[in-house]
Amino acid sequence: MSRVLLTRVLGSIGAVFGATVLAFVIMRVLPGNPARLILGPLSTQHAVDALNHQIGLDRPLYVQYWRYISDFFQGKWGYSYSDGEQVRQLIGERAPATIELAIGSFAIAMLPAIGLALLAAGMPEQFATWLARVQNDLLDLGADLSVPGAVSDGEAENDAGRARLRVGPDYTDWLEQACDEVNATLEPLRSFVIPGGTPASAHLHVCRTVCRRAERRTIAVGEEVNPEVVRYLNRLSDMLFILARAANTAPGGEEGSEPLWSPGAHEGASAPPHS
Repeated sequence: MSRVLLTRVLGSIGAVFGATVLAFVIMRVLPGNPARLILGPLSTQHAVDALNHQIGLDRPLYVQYWRYISDFFQGKWGYSYSDGEQVRQLIGERAPATIELAIGSFAIAMLPAIGLALLAAGMPEQFATWLARVQNDLLDLGADLSVPGAVSDGEAENDAGRARLRVGPDYTDWLEQACDEVNATLEPLRSFVIPGGTPASAHLHVCRTVCRRAERRTIAVGEEVNPEVVRYLNRLSDMLFILARAANTAPGGEEGSEPLWSPGAHEGASAPPHS
């Protein structure tokens, strides 16, 4: 175990070192002089040489690399040449918005996953109707996540004069009703479910995986996220699991077609024949 851990740690260090070397080399081999780009095309050669000396571009490459890597790990990422602010500060200011947009993209990423599930063989008509509604709800979630935080009176409307879209408790209420309706028709679970069975069930399990990932990313953003969005994603993953189970026991399917974990089944399994 310790050997595997050591190997992975050393591999990670090597990967980071290789990435820094690659980034450093790319920046040095690209055409153009950074100092001249900063000062503009009308700058004198004397001014360019002075800036090259100031930022260390006239030093040997190994010295430049050492300064590059040490400054990076110390958080000294330089200054923006457009407004003079520290790059670290600019990243800190823009990181929350970037994370929020990424969370919205995770929610919207479920749309094609559900679209594929709708095309899967054996999908009950009622389930397809519910999934189409979920797709529309997910776009509402993306709109909510793109403008996080509480909405003040002055921000109650967007630029088009429409009320800002917010996910409310009613979004989740119908999911819970659907879960209760389908769950009442299923046998109690006797073991863990193995994803598979019918094509419809397998696709629904994939959708549930994507939903769980979106839920975790949304929670990681923090308190700015509308809690009803997290609640919706949590209940949606439950509904997808229940629908996946039901798709394996729907009318027309074989009895007992739901794959379940059989503890210790490996011990009684026969070995594959030798070729």
